[in-house]
Amino acid sequence: MASLNSTINALKSLPLGQTGWKNNFDEYLESLFAFLSIAMNDDGTLKAGMPSGGWWAEDPDTPIYESDTAFSMPGDNTSVYTVGRAVRIAQGSVVYGHVVSAVYADSKTVITVTATVESDITAVAFGQPPENGFLALRPDTPDMLQTVFGDEAQVYGYIDGEQATETDLANLTVTRNHIEWTLTVDSQFSDVTLPYDGTYVFHIYPAGSTIVLATSYKTDGNLPDPDSAAGEIRIVVERYNSRKSIVSLQNMEA
Repeated sequence: MASLNSTINALKSLPLGQTGWKNNFDEYLESLFAFLSIAMNDDGTLKAGMPSGGWWAEDPDTPIYESDTAFSMPGDNTSVYTVGRAVRIAQGSVVYGHVVSAVYADSKTVITVTATVESDITAVAFGQPPENGFLALRPDTPDMLQTVFGDEAQVYGYIDGEQATETDLANLTVTRNHIEWTLTVDSQFSDVTLPYDGTYVFHIYPAGSTIVLATSYKTDGNLPDPDSAAGEIRIVVERYNSRKSIVSLQNMEA
């Protein structure tokens, strides 16, 4: 993202009547508001400065592998690893995720995250607290965008690369905003837990099997029925304020 001064100067230099002026103005204005939102709270007061080292702070303790979704830290770290806080995990490769839960017991804190944790985990860094508002307002931080949106679709129904029979979406732990699911038998599109407010796209390949939508999802009452003969059933689910709605269902051609 450009500096604040360059953004203001660019706004001043935009010629009236130029083709695409409005698009450019909107882009620069959005950038300007991002800068202001990063620095200021809603009441106009300045936010506290970032910790030493920038957005990320390295945890001085060594993490211990607990499972493919959890690691532990010695002592009570529940005030640090709060729900929704971003984490950067160093292991065989660096991965990013968010805290799902942190439980203190037996002199250690077990932290469950959205990322896949490997047994060779060596270090963890945590981001700014979610209440600081930095996550949604730092478009110059690609790894943060990757944390939220993912860089590839999540594949459901495979274990260690082998296709397994999954008949119910309720068994899915969502970690990406695009999910692929190839049906092998008739299945249920159940009420699945979605980790954050936002839009999630389910790419379902029915292969002749039927899928039944849970009635708990809100709809506009005009959705088509899923077609087992379609090449792909594309379902868009939106979570907002804990309310989950199916906003689109498309039966795509084979």
